[in-house]
Amino acid sequence: MLRVCNRCGKRLEESQNFCPQCGAPAGVSDGALRTASSLRWLLFLVIGLLVLATTVPLGQFYRGYRAKRETQRGDVNQRLQHLAQPNKQPPSNSVPDASRRTDQEKLFQQLVQQKDQGSSSVRTAPGSKAPDTVDDLPPLFQLLAKTTAPAATSFPSWRPVSSEVLSAPSSRIPLRAGLTVVTSVNQAMVGDYESIKRVTNVADARIEIKYSANMPYWGDPLDPRPKSPTTVTVSGTRVVQRADLETSHHYEQDFVAGLPEIIPGTTAINVSRAVLQELKSQGESSFTYHTVGFSIGAMLGRLGGPVPSSGPPKPVDPDLLPRAHCRLERVGTADVAIPVLVNSETVQLPALHASCSPDQYTTAQFYFLDDLENPLALAWQLEQNGDQLQVVKIFFPGGAPAAQIAQELSAVGRAEIYGIYFDFASASIRPESEPVLQEIANAMTTNPSWSLNVGGHTDNIGGDSFNQVLSERRAAAVKQALVEQYHVSADRLTTVGYGSTRPKEPNDTLEGRARNRRVELVRL
Repeated sequence: MLRVCNRCGKRLEESQNFCPQCGAPAGVSDGALRTASSLRWLLFLVIGLLVLATTVPLGQFYRGYRAKRETQRGDVNQRLQHLAQPNKQPPSNSVPDASRRTDQEKLFQQLVQQKDQGSSSVRTAPGSKAPDTVDDLPPLFQLLAKTTAPAATSFPSWRPVSSEVLSAPSSRIPLRAGLTVVTSVNQAMVGDYESIKRVTNVADARIEIKYSANMPYWGDPLDPRPKSPTTVTVSGTRVVQRADLETSHHYEQDFVAGLPEIIPGTTAINVSRAVLQELKSQGESSFTYHTVGFSIGAMLGRLGGPVPSSGPPKPVDPDLLPRAHCRLERVGTADVAIPVLVNSETVQLPALHASCSPDQYTTAQFYFLDDLENPLALAWQLEQNGDQLQVVKIFFPGGAPAAQIAQELSAVGRAEIYGIYFDFASASIRPESEPVLQEIANAMTTNPSWSLNVGGHTDNIGGDSFNQVLSERRAAAVKQALVEQYHVSADRLTTVGYGSTRPKEPNDTLEGRARNRRVELVRL
């Protein structure tokens, strides 16, 4: 750097701190000062440009972020409104489609987010009142409970029952150990599946019921990883006290994993004698039922319910399940005839039709077997969320001839089998199929000259190609079970799949689809 005398301006060496001529201290020339000043301003300019270059994109990003947030908020509102609109399209009785599933998962995320923030917790503080109705729940829970169901097919217009049906012994279903009730269910956020309820013990003080269902499951909505539909098996035990079978006015129809085995004051697969008697004699009865079916049960399961986990389900407080209290009123003066497969034979069961309309819901429809000894719930539909159940098969010991399958094969050369159960959209045979598989094996052992063709049949849900393959796999699974578990020779069995090409009934009702899902045996 150029150094000069501050007084006389003489040029100095860098090592000279004072002027040898006048003794004044050395300094920096004006040019150097100007250069340094310029460099400082240049540095300030560069810094300013950098700040400007950073601030402008940040501002644009912030404005874009705000706009995106507003768009997302509007999108969520639109989706919620979309869920809230009645479904005017032809109903689907299969698994909800992917777009609707996305809506439901986003709604779940909103629910859980608000729950975590404390603004919509469904659990109640000690001593506080549990939610009795959907309107007692936080807003997003109300919306989920009321609007997330795919619309279920309406029940057929069942005809009034004849006097012959009312007096026929076949119209009575005994409440005894071994009674098995198979229901076809269409529920919110789940789809179409079958549940099996089997009475395992009937005692003076109580009855015990085993429940099992294999249903479609779309995965944890809080899990951000990609997911594909799978199935989940929900099973458990309910114990109903005899006193409640006589006088209870509370029908707790859902079997949510984590519930206690005994829920005092409730019934499970039927209503009480008192409810049916009041409907028959007075035309009405006070009534309580679980309002929102499996959809809210699954949500409360994160909050402990029927979702796959490595351990036992979290306990669920029954008082947290939303319920409706209503005046149940009889519809019409005559029973209607509901066709049900009873011990593999189609029987017209007399059903009393009743409905109720709580203020906060649309109408709920119920059909009860008109039998004071065992008023089974044969069908119901909760219109506020689309949940629908219908009994499609009933089996009970002593209700069918021994070796019925062998008799049919001997007499007509074929037998329709409705007691072999498969997982949802799968060829996996469920444990409840064991009695029928054993009966087939016994028929083959008793008649060693017989050879059988095992035919698989499906309903029409899922498409022709899928059902064709599924029917072939199910027929092969039956053969495999008979060979490996019951030691029937493999060369005595052949298999074929027919898909949905040979329906027994129309596929537009729950009962029709249930009859079409079957196995047929044909003697060769």
